[in-house]
Amino acid sequence: GAIACGALTLLCKAETIEIVGSARYDPAVVLQCSGVQQGDSLLMMNGANISEKVSSALPYVQKIVLHRTLPSKVVLEVVEAVPARAYVMEDGIALCDAQGRLLETQNALPDGVPLVLGAKLAAKTPGAQVKWESESQQERMAEIDRLLTKCELDGITRYDLRDEVGLKLYYHDAIALDFGSQSNFEYKI
Repeated sequence: GAIACGALTLLCKAETIEIVGSARYDPAVVLQCSGVQQGDSLLMMNGANISEKVSSALPYVQKIVLHRTLPSKVVLEVVEAVPARAYVMEDGIALCDAQGRLLETQNALPDGVPLVLGAKLAAKTPGAQVKWESESQQERMAEIDRLLTKCELDGITRYDLRDEVGLKLYYHDAIALDFGSQSNFEYKI
């Protein structure tokens, strides 16, 4: 068994490397960030490590799925991150995915992405998790998300967190839902 495993490790070398699913980044850039090279052993490749390397270097890559085809082909499938929320702040707009990773900062309001007004973010490094200045504001946003999911209320296009006590949400940019304080929030929804 050990001889067979050793033989496969030595004989199954990457000769063909293919990048699929990347619309935003050039495949050569994805390959360079992955660290995968021709001649690497297919069996020794770690998909989680490759995914972490690429997603930390290229923010719009949510993850990489590694596919091996013996004896010598490797396919790196790029799953791109989708903007899920835009935090509007005084110094710009932080565009994040659903997991809270910062994709980019920009100056223009994005189309079709829910806006969060009044968020105070401390660290804004593309590819990293967003860091909040206030833990209470982060917990407040998490609670709002949890209750909206529980009540199956989607279509919120704007979250107004500028008032420390009151909460105002906008449904499809047409209906303002003014909840007042967040007490009994679940009942109010």
